[in-house]
Amino acid sequence: MNLWVKRTGQLFIAVLFLMSCEDDSFLLGFRNQNKKFKLRHQEFLLPSSVVLIDSIPTDNNFLGATYRLLIGEYQDVDFGMVRAEAYTQIQPTIFSAVAAGSEYDSITLQLRLDFYSYGAVGKNVERFTVHEIIEDSLSNYDGKRYYYNSSLAYGPSLGEAAYEVNYDSLQRNAALGSAADTLLFKVKIGDDDTDAPDSFGNRLLTHALNNSDTTSIKIKQFKYLFKGLAFIPSSSNRIVGITPASLVSKVTLHYHTATADSLSRVYQITPGGALSFNKISTTRTGDLSPITQTYEGYAPASGARYLQNGSPVISKLDISTFNDFVSGKLDGINDSIASMVINSAEISMDVATPAAGSPPPTTLEFRIMNLDDLFVNSVLDEDSAAVSGFYLFQGGKYYLPGGDDIGSSSTPIVQLNYNSSKKRYSGFITLFMQSLFDRKKFDNKIKYLGLVPISPSAGKTVDRAVILPNSIKLKVNYTSPVLTNE
Repeated sequence: MNLWVKRTGQLFIAVLFLMSCEDDSFLLGFRNQNKKFKLRHQEFLLPSSVVLIDSIPTDNNFLGATYRLLIGEYQDVDFGMVRAEAYTQIQPTIFSAVAAGSEYDSITLQLRLDFYSYGAVGKNVERFTVHEIIEDSLSNYDGKRYYYNSSLAYGPSLGEAAYEVNYDSLQRNAALGSAADTLLFKVKIGDDDTDAPDSFGNRLLTHALNNSDTTSIKIKQFKYLFKGLAFIPSSSNRIVGITPASLVSKVTLHYHTATADSLSRVYQITPGGALSFNKISTTRTGDLSPITQTYEGYAPASGARYLQNGSPVISKLDISTFNDFVSGKLDGINDSIASMVINSAEISMDVATPAAGSPPPTTLEFRIMNLDDLFVNSVLDEDSAAVSGFYLFQGGKYYLPGGDDIGSSSTPIVQLNYNSSKKRYSGFITLFMQSLFDRKKFDNKIKYLGLVPISPSAGKTVDRAVILPNSIKLKVNYTSPVLTNE
C-alpha cells in the first residue's frame, strides 16, 4: 500500500506539471516558456521463447479446484495430437451388507457431461473404453497430488461407452447453468465371462455380501481391492468434460435375490470420497516437435509463440531491453535516465485466429523466471533474495508482478485478458515496471517473465493459443525532466 501511495503522489505531481508545462492555455492563457517536464513514449519488441513446463496438477479432490474429468483426443493443426485419459476411484454410497443369496446381474456406468468441449465442432460420436486400474490405489496421503503426466496401469477393456456429442448443444447448455440438460454417457460394463467368480461384477457383489462396516479401515480396504476405473479414448475428434461431482455420475451394481428382482448398489465417483485425475498428453508436430525436455527454452523457426493448457506450454518474455533503456545501454549512446514516472506500461500480443471449437485461454498471468528457464521459487532463499525489493506478490511458491489496481483484492497481480474481437491479449504492468526503474542501480535485476494461462484451469482444460510473430510488445508512457541527458 505504501508503494501505491508513493506512486499516486508522483503521478499527481506529474499531472500538475503537465498541466502547467504542456497546456499552452493554462493559467490566464499565457504560454508557459519554462517546460521542465515532458511526456514521452517508448515501445519495446520483447524477445521471447517457448518453454515446456511440468507440475500441473489435474486431480479432483482439493477445495477450490474445478472438478472435471477429461476424455478424448483431437488433432490440433498447430500442436499435434492432444489426448486426455481419466482415472478415478469408486466408493459405495452405503456399506450395509446386501441380502444373503444375492446373485449378480450386471454393472452399468453413467457419466454426466459438464459441457466442456475442445476440438471438433458439429456432431460426432465420442467413444471411450472402460478399464479396471490394476497398478496402485489412488491416495492423497500427506497431500499427494496427481499431475498431467501421472498414469496408472489398467487391465483389459470392460466395455465401450459411446455418445453422439453435438458441439452447439453443449455450448447452449453451458450457458443455461442449473437449467441445463442432463447429458450422459451410458454403458454396460463387466468381464466377458460375467459368471466367473473373479469377474469385476462378482467381486463387487462378494464384497457387498461380506462387508457391512463403515469404518475408515473398511473404506481403505475397499479402495485397495477396487483400485478404480480408467477411461481411455477409443474413437474421438474432441476432448469432452465429465463432472465427477454430479450424483448422476456413478457405477451401479445390479443383482437379484430369490424373492426380489432389479436390486442395485451405487458406487459414486464424487470428489471427497473418490480421488480422480486426468492424464493429458500431446504428440507434438510442426513448430513444436523439437520440444521434448521441460524448462529448456526453444525459439520456433516460424517466430510464433505458444500457450497450451493440459500438457503445458508457456512463453517466456525477456524484458531486459527495458533495463537497458533506463540505464542508457539500449543504443550505447544515451546516458541513464535520471528520473522518470511511468504513467502507463502495457504488454500486448496478437493471437492467430483460432479454429472453431478451439478458443484461446481467457486470462494469463506472469511468473518471474530466471536465466535457466525456471520459475523463481519462494521456497529457495537464493531465489527470494534475487527478487527482493521489487513490486511482487507471492502466489504459492511463485513470484508474480503486482498489478496496477492495488485496491482490488481479486486481481492484485498483473493479468492479461483476451479480446476476442481484436484477437489480442493485453494488460497493464505499470507499477512493476516502475519498481524496475527505481532499482536500476542495484545488482539484482528481473529480466524474464513467464506467460502462463490461468483461466480456464490449466489442469482441467486443453485450451491453447498461437501468438503471432513479432507481436509481443511493451508500450511505456512516462514523464521525465527535459534536462535529463537522454
